[in-house]
Amino acid sequence: MSSDEQSPEPDDERTRPATAEREDSETGTEQSTGNGQEAGAEAEAATEPEDGTADAGEPGEAGDGARPARSGPPRPFVFVAAALASASLVVAIVFGVQWQSAASSDDVRIAESREAVVAAVGRAVVAFTGLDSANPGEYFRRQKDIATGDLLEEISRTEQEYREPISKAKTKVDSRVADVAVEELNVHEGKALALAVVELTVTQEKGSGTKTLRMQLRMERAPGDSPEQSWKVAGISPVEYGASG
Repeated sequence: MSSDEQSPEPDDERTRPATAEREDSETGTEQSTGNGQEAGAEAEAATEPEDGTADAGEPGEAGDGARPARSGPPRPFVFVAAALASASLVVAIVFGVQWQSAASSDDVRIAESREAVVAAVGRAVVAFTGLDSANPGEYFRRQKDIATGDLLEEISRTEQEYREPISKAKTKVDSRVADVAVEELNVHEGKALALAVVELTVTQEKGSGTKTLRMQLRMERAPGDSPEQSWKVAGISPVEYGASG
């Protein structure tokens, strides 16, 4: 058997598909490589800005070294508004404290004046109702110490007229203040109106007895060494029980 007969000829149908597949695969590889390069070039071109300002960054956009744009009022306006608000709060606090201090001061002054009036009324009632006929001079001295205005002038004018009747009465009157009520008080004008209840014990040669009186006193403030001494009697009169004022 010859060598040509022993080696069969290759089958064209079997060898052609393999060759075609290799060619197709090589062609596909080249196409894919080409497409990849083109896609990469397009992506690179898309990332680069047209005007070449990629490094600088656009205003208002976040980037390396760039700050985001602020919204709202300008910063100086915010600072001024905050300062005005703080100043208003301080002014309100200061005026509130001053008002409270003034109100407290007025309350204290009124309370002190009321106490001074009550004390002065008590002394006045004793001075005008207490009596010892053995010492008429002391009786008038006490009244002149606590009186003011027209009342003081009247006491000084009638003192000599009443000295002798008092001495002959041989009477002693002890007075005790039971109550004092301040009906009206004007601290700024220095005027007050008060009612006093006084209990009298009258002792004479024939015996003794008790009596209760209501007195109305008009008080006026005058310069003095103490708050009690500064309030004087401008008028005094008895008040019947059940009568108003």
